[in-house]
Amino acid sequence: MKIQIKNLGPIAEFEFDLTKDLSIIFGKNNIGKSYAIICLYILIKNLTKKSFLRVPYEYITLYNGGFINEIDGVLFSISDNISTFNKSLAKKFSSPKLDEIEITNDIRNIINNLIESIILPDLQKSFSNSFDSINNLSNKFSGKKFSIILNFDNLKFTISAKDDNLELENLIFKDKYFVKKAKTNRGPTIKDNKFILYYNTKPSAGRGRKAILYHPINRLFSNIQTEISQNINNIYFLPASRSGLYEALSTFSAVIAELSKSRNFLTKRIELPNISEPVSDYFLYLSNISRPQNIKKYTQIATEIENQILEGEVSFNKESRKIVYTPKDVNTQLDLSFTSSMVSEIAPIVAFLKYIISDREHFYPHDEYFYEDPRSRSKASNLIFIEEPEAHLHPEIQVKLMELFVKLTKCNIKLVMTSHSNYMFNKLNNLILDKKIDSKNIICNLLKFGKSGSKVDPKLMKVEDDGILDENFVMTSEKLFEERQNISKNKEKDVIN
Repeated sequence: MKIQIKNLGPIAEFEFDLTKDLSIIFGKNNIGKSYAIICLYILIKNLTKKSFLRVPYEYITLYNGGFINEIDGVLFSISDNISTFNKSLAKKFSSPKLDEIEITNDIRNIINNLIESIILPDLQKSFSNSFDSINNLSNKFSGKKFSIILNFDNLKFTISAKDDNLELENLIFKDKYFVKKAKTNRGPTIKDNKFILYYNTKPSAGRGRKAILYHPINRLFSNIQTEISQNINNIYFLPASRSGLYEALSTFSAVIAELSKSRNFLTKRIELPNISEPVSDYFLYLSNISRPQNIKKYTQIATEIENQILEGEVSFNKESRKIVYTPKDVNTQLDLSFTSSMVSEIAPIVAFLKYIISDREHFYPHDEYFYEDPRSRSKASNLIFIEEPEAHLHPEIQVKLMELFVKLTKCNIKLVMTSHSNYMFNKLNNLILDKKIDSKNIICNLLKFGKSGSKVDPKLMKVEDDGILDENFVMTSEKLFEERQNISKNKEKDVIN
């Protein structure tokens, strides 16, 4: 599955490949790196919701009479579409001259209905929560409207901003769909991108006629779900300034609790600042810690970070309900606000590995109905977004952290990072050369400004077996070297004179 983001804030165009294990976004400040990963997080989070993932199962259960069903508070109906289609089909096939009818548009209308009913409402709420309004998402340079293009195996569609709402556009199928007359019940066939359903002309075949749309609807809608479930299990977001946000929001929650006790005595309305959904989710995960997950492969990496970098232990204090740090050989628990910036920035990452990241797989009750063999599907990974993991870290620590991140990608985790670190970049290059990570599982995106906003040139920082060409940091290094040379030359001239 590939996701294309267009005209989002400072971004003109950005593409994300969900199949990669490690994705790193480089670029100057204010170029759109945070915009990109917040957008991706919101989109993928909504595509992994249970209400969305259960749709084909509900449809399979109820398809005989069409269906009107409520899933997690979302009311949707396609029974009218199906009823109208069946009547139209029966009328058309009453003509002995007509043997085959294309129904691609009929299928498109129903899939449109499902996407608009199940995906768009929650997605719109998430974007509005994080960017104040949908109108704020448009390109800051060209003024063009924001859009996301989702590319799946059998279909693709665009979600665009319009009048402070999200709308579905350009739903395109890989195949064309036809119904053909038959004298017996037959299953669908597909050849050369032509998907054929068979209409039994016998009077006794009423039930089969009603269910004729079941096959393509289930095939197409399940295609969206299977490509998500093949790749993603759970999704997490660690924002920049992790420790500062955690401390501030922890204090803020205590203030809210106290205000709630005294609400009868308040004389004025209190306005709270907007918090983006990824940051809100981050804080909710940390504030709802109860006990360690005890997943060996994650706790091993957490322990390596504690031993090699932190030289102490990160744990959760049940009494204060906060993350604390215990230095090595010291029997004292420190609140993160009293630790070094290095400890306070890395501690939340360790806390996620120990207490939050779960390997529990989604349960898909409709697996047996997928066209793909469920046994052939790879195990879904946990997806983690991390903003600027190198913040406040010494270069030596940055290098160690990159090595441990690469180890994480071998523990059923996909990592998406934004970074300004030359040291992490060079360490990744060495790990590729040393065959510690497969170059095919990595993508480096370098956002660069143009007239219409920032874009990624696929030729820049291309990942190959012999490493990644430095198209980001080398220019600054060369300028500093040239500056040094000029200073030295000028000093020599002064000595001569």
